[in-house]
Order: sequence, then structure tokens, then C-alpha cells
Amino acid sequence: MKKEMLRQIIIVSFLTVMLTGAVHWELVGHYAKSQRLDITRQASQIMHHMDYELSRSFLFLEDTAHLIAITPEITQKKFLSFVTLISRNKVLIKNIAAAPNLVIRYVYPMEGNQTIIGQSYKDLPGQWPDVQKAIATQKLVTSGPLKLIQGGTGLIGRVAVYTHDGREERLWGIVSSVIDMERLYQTLGVQASGMVVSLKKTGRDFKPFYGDASLFLPQAQAVILPVIMQGVNWELAAMPKKGWAKISGMILSVDLILILLGSAVAYWRVKSIQNDAVLKEIRQSLDQSQAIAHLGSWSLNLNTQRLWMSDETYRIFGLDKTTTVPTMTLVKNRIHDDDRTQVDESIDLAIKECADYTMDHRIVKTDGTLAYVEARGFVHCSQNGTPQKFTGTILDITPRKEAEKKIKDREAQVRAMASASHDALIMIDASDKIHFWSDMAEKMFGWTTEEAMGQSMHRLITLPEDCDKALNGLKHFSKTGTGPVIGSVMEFNALRKDGTIIPVERSVAAFKIADAFYAVGSIRDISERKKREEQLRQLATTDGLTGLYNRRRFMELIQKEFKKSIRHAVSLSIIMFDADKFKMVNDTYGHEAGDCVLVDISRITRQVVRETDFPGRIGGEEFVVGLPHTDAEGAVQLAERLRSSFEASKVETADGRIIRYTVSFGVTSLDPQSPVDVETLMKHVDKALYQAKEKGRNRVEQY
Repeated sequence: MKKEMLRQIIIVSFLTVMLTGAVHWELVGHYAKSQRLDITRQASQIMHHMDYELSRSFLFLEDTAHLIAITPEITQKKFLSFVTLISRNKVLIKNIAAAPNLVIRYVYPMEGNQTIIGQSYKDLPGQWPDVQKAIATQKLVTSGPLKLIQGGTGLIGRVAVYTHDGREERLWGIVSSVIDMERLYQTLGVQASGMVVSLKKTGRDFKPFYGDASLFLPQAQAVILPVIMQGVNWELAAMPKKGWAKISGMILSVDLILILLGSAVAYWRVKSIQNDAVLKEIRQSLDQSQAIAHLGSWSLNLNTQRLWMSDETYRIFGLDKTTTVPTMTLVKNRIHDDDRTQVDESIDLAIKECADYTMDHRIVKTDGTLAYVEARGFVHCSQNGTPQKFTGTILDITPRKEAEKKIKDREAQVRAMASASHDALIMIDASDKIHFWSDMAEKMFGWTTEEAMGQSMHRLITLPEDCDKALNGLKHFSKTGTGPVIGSVMEFNALRKDGTIIPVERSVAAFKIADAFYAVGSIRDISERKKREEQLRQLATTDGLTGLYNRRRFMELIQKEFKKSIRHAVSLSIIMFDADKFKMVNDTYGHEAGDCVLVDISRITRQVVRETDFPGRIGGEEFVVGLPHTDAEGAVQLAERLRSSFEASKVETADGRIIRYTVSFGVTSLDPQSPVDVETLMKHVDKALYQAKEKGRNRVEQY
């Protein structure tokens, strides 16, 4: 019997030792993993905070570059006014500078940064390669962290600014901003955490620019995470300030308890551990799913007022699960004062009516930070309608609310800039829906903001024949954020509300919010410019008195037709004619009467020649007509018709006197088989005109 007892003792002792050892090593491993997970979580929070701060700072830089792109004539005063407006609360921005033609001219703030004014990037070999990269890629390029001319250490972001003059894209210069790295480290709260942290650029050869290099050595066993954001590619190493703890007092206590419990509970303990492991795995999966979705769950027993909350619910409220006893009073105290009454009323109504509960409201976490949540719940009642249980979920919607606020803030900035612009600013999404319609857009197109918002922009202001093509282009834009109109300056005819058509010039830029692409167009009414261009074209190509082509324009056209005639072997003729004894007309009737004769000659010439012919005045009373696809015989016949028409015409002076006049003609034609140049043709027709004068005037002579 003793032998059997000894055998049982040995078996039980062996099982106890084995169980104690297994649990000991599992707890040691779990403790080590929990340390690394905690450090990873803290390091991830630092990375997230860093990404948020860098994104805010570089978004400010891109906004400034876009402003300069649409107003390249910007002055130091306008530059300071803009950056002062939008740089509020951006504490990391050490300075922002604009460098037209790659020479730094504008800087904000001026104090402490005077030394960089007038610096050319080409004279800064340490910065020039990154400037060239920004110009080549037309994207944000970051440098550093590095020592600054004006003192301190900064991370520099650069964006190339391109402008458009209607025909081609031109480099305006560079816009850069410096992020104060020392202030960034303070903002991240690295020193206040329970970790030591080191940062360096990705790669073996780079030394840390923050922290101890030894953290990246294998023996340190630090948590190393990649940092990829806003054009930077770094690595972050982190570990506890006191190093990795090998074992905790809790593990030693567990070992002692297991040994004291002995073999009597060994078998049942093993089964319990196995069951606990399964339950733990299920619970961890649920907690991980809720953490990923930022969705917590809760349950309230309405009879006992006992409240249960999931791990994610604790996290959303900023509560420590290990030290917090969840109660409804505790939860309600976390609700923002301005929302608490409405939340209480909604909950009481749901319990009273055994109904659903849904509401968005704000909460204040234990660290004082504000969060937005979407709360949903359902009241379970007994058959007699008595409320028994209240269960629901809570979703952290802070990122969504912050994004909405950012959009509203951005819209307020854009609307302020739009109000100061003489151009219409319109923002659409990838489905062509209008999201922004500036005051100038109302004036230009006649549609009010209320009428335009939500409408299809192209169906509203583009001509029907252009609309379908534009809408088809948006299909590609919705997937890529690119297209032929993005980043270009184009002219087209736009449609106003009253049906009138106006010429406009449009430039378009694209941006992305969340997963959706948007486009902003700057539209300028160029009606007056088109009128001036037409007036200038008329002045440059026509004779001011007769309206016929001037000598320079006629020579351009005859050169063009000459080349066509040679290339296609077709006929080309020239008629040159001159008013006979025109000096006598001026001397007898006066120069005003002489001008009337010249105007009458141009009038008759337009009536007689074909639409394809091009008449011009190349001297005082000397005229010429180019005749494409016309041989010598046809040219002579046309000249005779002109001569007889002039002979039959009469001009009445201001005092009622009648002037009759005659005209002499010279004709020449190009022989495609034996061509000469245009200058020779003009000499030939001039000789023919001279012969007509010599033979008595009022006649046609052919060279």
C-alpha cells in the first residue's frame, strides 16, 4: 500500500512539476510578448502622431504652392497675408519660403530668417539635388533632417510651382517649408513615454538623427518599425527605458501557488487552462476585430445596473480596464457637457419605449482629449414590457469628424480666396457633381450657388457638343485622378444661364480626399481679351482706310499660296492695279475726296473678286489681288471686269461734285513647269502695270 502511495505521490509530483514548469515558461513568454506589444503600440501612436503633424505641415506647403500657381504675380505682401492666414496652429512650421526663378525672395516669418533672403538654390550644393528632383517629378520632395543656415535642425519640404500662359507650362520656382524637428520631438511626447526612441533614415549606412544608435544593434532587441509618410522613409527603434524585464513578481507568485496546490488539482488545472486558452483566443479575436473597426460593445443589466464593456469600449473612453469599475455614472460623466442632456433624454426614451437608440455625440477622455462617437443600442424587454437589458455598440468616428471639419475649414479658406479672385472657382467630384461655386461663378454664368450646388457642372456650363466628351473623360479621372485637362490651361466656349455663349480660359487641378478624387477649376472670362486680340489682328493685317489686307499680310498669303501651287502643280496669278492720275484727283478735289476714291476702289474690288481671292492695298493708290487656282486667261478676264467696273463708277464729294476715275492693270501668272520665286512674280506684275501706264492707261497688260 505504501508502495502504491509512493507511486501516486511520484506521479502527482511529476505532473505538478511539469505543469508548473509549462505554465512558468508560458507566462514568461507571454510577459515578454506583452512588453513588445506595449512598446509596439506606443511606438505606433508616436508614428501616427508624427504622420498627422507632418501631413498638416506639408498640406500647408502644397496650399501655398497652388496659390502661387494661380497667382504667379504674387508680392511679398500677398505672400505674407496668405501664409499668416493659413499657418495658424501649425506650430511645427519653422518657416516657409518662395523662390521665384530658384532665388529665395519671400519668407515667413521674416524674423530670424533674413539670412536666407537672396540665396540661390544653385549656390547651395547640399540642397540643389533635391530642388532638381522636385522640379523633375513635380511632387513633394523632403530633405533632412539637416542643419539650417538660420540655425537649428529642420525637415525641409519642397514643391515646384508651375504656371501656364495659355500655351505652355512654365516653371515659376520653388516653394519650401521647414519643419522644426526639435519641436516635433516635443510634440510627439517621446520623453514623457516609458520608452527610449531612436530615428534614422532607412538603410544600414545612415546614423540616427535622433536618439541612441545602439538601439538599432541586434543585441538591443528593440522594436523597429518602418516610417513611410509624406516623402520620408525612416526607421524607428524603441524599447523600455529600463530595458526588457525578464520576469515579474506575478510569475513567481503563480509558481508558488501551483506548487502549493499540488497534484490534487493538476489534472483539472490542465483542463481549465485548455478551456481558458480557447476562450481567450475567441475573446482576443473579438477584441482585435473591434480594435480594427474602432467599434466597442457594451451591455447594461437594467435590474442590477451592472455594466459590462469590451476592451475597445474602454479604449474609446480612455479608461484603464485594470483599475476602472464600469458604471453608467462613470460613462455619463465622460459625455461632453453640451451633449449630456440630449443623450440622457434619448436613453431614457429608448428604455421607456423598449426601442432602438442611435446618436452621435462627443466624449471627453481621461486625458482631456475630445472624441466623437456613434452610439447605438437596443432595449430588451420581458413579455409584459418591462425593460430588462440594454445592449449596444459605440463607434469611434473622430477621424471622420476631423476629416469633415478639415473639408469645411478648407472650403472656408478656398471661399475666402475665391471671393478675392476675379476668376470663377468651381469644385466638382468625379461624377461631375458641383461641390463649390464661388461668387464670381455666380456673376459669370448667372446661376446662384443654391441653383448650382449638386448639379452636373458640364451639363450646366458647357456646350452640348462638348458635354459628352468631357463626361467620358471623368470616368478615367474617377479611377486615376489624372486626365488631359488636369494641370493644363485651355480655352473653350462656355454657356451662361441666359443662353449666351462666352469665351473662357480654364485651368484645372486635382486632389484626393479619402479614396475620392476631386477637381478644382479656375475659369476666366476672356471676352474682352478676345475682342482686343481681334482688333490687334485687324490692325496688324489690314489697311486702316480700305479694310483690305496690308502689304505685309498680302505677302504672307501670296508666299503660302505660291508654295501650294508649286507642291500641287496648280495655277496662281497676280493682278496689280493703280488709279490713273491720282495726284490730279487729290490736287483738284482734295485728299478727303482722294480717300473716297480709294475706298470706292476697295468696295468694287470686294464685289468682283471671289471668296478665295485675297485683295490688298500695298501702296498709296496701288492695289493687288492674289488669284489661287487661276491661269493667265482667267486673271486677264477678272482684270477686265474690274477695269470696266471702275470706269463706270463715280464718286460724289462732300460738296456735291462728281469724280470719275480709271485704273490701269498688270497681270502675271506662275508657270508650274518653270517656276520663279514670289519676288520675281511681283516684279513681273509691276512691269506689266508699268506697260499699261505707258500705253495710255485704263487698260490691262499681261507680262
